Amino acid sequence: MLYGNFIWWIGVVEDREDPMKIGRYRVRIQGYHTADKSSLATEDLPWAMTIQPVGSAAVSGIGEGGTGLVTGSTVIGFFSDGENEQMPIIMGSLGGVDTILPKSNSGFSDPNGVYPKKD
Repeated sequence: MLYGNFIWWIGVVEDREDPMKIGRYRVRIQGYHTADKSSLATEDLPWAMTIQPVGSAAVSGIGEGGTGLVTGSTVIGFFSDGENEQMPIIMGSLGGVDTILPKSNSGFSDPNGVYPKKD
């Protein structure tokens, strides 16, 4: 692993249906991924892992799960592989960050149009 060039990012969760059931999310990263889903579909985004709190073993079903985010959650993280930018890690979510309600086939928003709620 490369640890030299630490690259932070902010993005929006677009998919939480991890086929491996290990708490990964697909995140569209601002300044890195396009908002145009015809150029980069949600299914083509890389899976991002989450950092677990030290009170969670995060192994063998022991501790808390990293599955509290919803589509439309704004998250902050970094690439664990530095400039290769292929292994995103989610450090946490940013509360109170409002996003534009999704337009048809628009990125950086909940693809289901549920979150954030505007009520």
